Order: sequence, then C-alpha cells, then structure tokens
Amino acid sequence: MVNKSFLKQTMKNEEIAMLESQAQESHIQSSSDVEEHNAGFEAMFKKLDNSKKWFLSTGKCVDNELFVFGSQCSADHPSRSLIIDPHDENYAQYKIFTPEELEEIKEYQKKPMPFPTK
Repeated sequence: MVNKSFLKQTMKNEEIAMLESQAQESHIQSSSDVEEHNAGFEAMFKKLDNSKKWFLSTGKCVDNELFVFGSQCSADHPSRSLIIDPHDENYAQYKIFTPEELEEIKEYQKKPMPFPTK
C-alpha cells in the first residue's frame, strides 16, 4: 500500500491515485497469473490414485504436502511435478517436512553406491 502522508509532500493527489490504481491492477493481474499457473497442476493432482500415494511413518502424505507447497510457489519448483529433493532447504525452512521426515525420505529404497572397478 502507498504511504499517502509521505507522498503528499512531493506528489499531487492525482499521481497518488494513479499509483494506487496501478498497484491494484498489478495485484489483480498477479492473482490471475497464479490461478492460471495452478490450474494445470491442480488438475494433474486430482487425477492421482489415493491408494498409490506415499505416506511416511508419521502419517504425513508426501504427495499432498508437495501439492500444497507447489501451489504456493510463484515460480516453477520440482514440487510442482511431485518431485522431491530431500536436500532442498525449502522443505525445512517452510516446515513442509520435519528433519526426521526428510531423513526418512532420503533413506527410502536407498540403493548402495557401487564401488568403481579397477
């Protein structure tokens, strides 16, 4: 929101009204862009078979958490394709998964690294 008391010292009322109008139009446009950005993602998510979703030992559904997080991302993120990188710090920063849950994700069906042949 524009701080009118500060701007009145240097701008005319018409200029203030124009800035407020532009800010409101920008917000409406960005909301529309976000809705459009999420439409395909939401449609894809609704097609998922609930019986095939991944549940952690805590009862948390990984697919659902990725969907909620991905819906809030303003830019593309792997979560919008239901791809999880357990090393992505965003999941801990935004408390999507606990450190214990991220460790469980890292260890799930972990394959040992083969040693190089000589």
